[in-house]
Amino acid sequence: MIKHFEKIEIASTENGFAIMLDGQALKTQAQTVIHVPTKKMAETLVQEWEKAKQDNMQENIIGAFDTQEIDIQAFDTQAFDAKTLPLTRIVSGAFDLSAHEIDKQAARFVDYGNHDILCYRATHPDMLVERQSEEWDPMIEWCAQTFDISFQQTTKLKPIDQPPETLEKLRALYMDNPNIGQGATDNPAPHLWQNGLSRFATLSNSAILALAVAAGQLDVETAYELSFLDELFQIEQWGVDEDALRRLTILKQEMALLVDYFSLLTSE
Repeated sequence: MIKHFEKIEIASTENGFAIMLDGQALKTQAQTVIHVPTKKMAETLVQEWEKAKQDNMQENIIGAFDTQEIDIQAFDTQAFDAKTLPLTRIVSGAFDLSAHEIDKQAARFVDYGNHDILCYRATHPDMLVERQSEEWDPMIEWCAQTFDISFQQTTKLKPIDQPPETLEKLRALYMDNPNIGQGATDNPAPHLWQNGLSRFATLSNSAILALAVAAGQLDVETAYELSFLDELFQIEQWGVDEDALRRLTILKQEMALLVDYFSLLTSE
């Protein structure tokens, strides 16, 4: 049983960079070694674990392991939250996905695009109508120019479906070239990109915003304001609802993590 680690270091491998705790590779529940594509991401993981050690978290996180390898994913719902090993939580979630699970993730991502929040517009008040146009239209235009993916908009309450061509292009982008932040086609660590896209689309209800964040087009403040434009407008007009504000604060923290996550995927 591993109860403490004395030394943490980075090992360069043919698949990128691995994290070593006392010479043992960080692994997932399925015993898959976690490799990350950039040294900067590996360094950030090391910093995260070193901080955990300083905070005397080993007894809670590592002490429960009864194998000789570090099992991360098993603790995804028990030990990890927005403040505890947050990057490790995101990275570990990308590993050990079966082809069927990746296909399900792709379908969910496409569905967020099919009913993208940026495509549902208000008819009143005028201030909200103008704000949606000013803030959301440039993102829709960016997606069209960058990926040749066009979206229809509606002011009706009833959901609309995007054209089949739009959905096909979204799926192809997710499955075949998800590392859009690099503009490359060889897909280093595609599962890490796909996991990030899925997570951000879920937080924002928008495939468009997920793509923009992955491509480095949005900082966290802008991504947050675009994602929750309607709710923030209501707060401006009617005042703060404490429950709603707590929820938005948690979502913003998770968004900040994902903005950093995508940045680390492209760092040297």
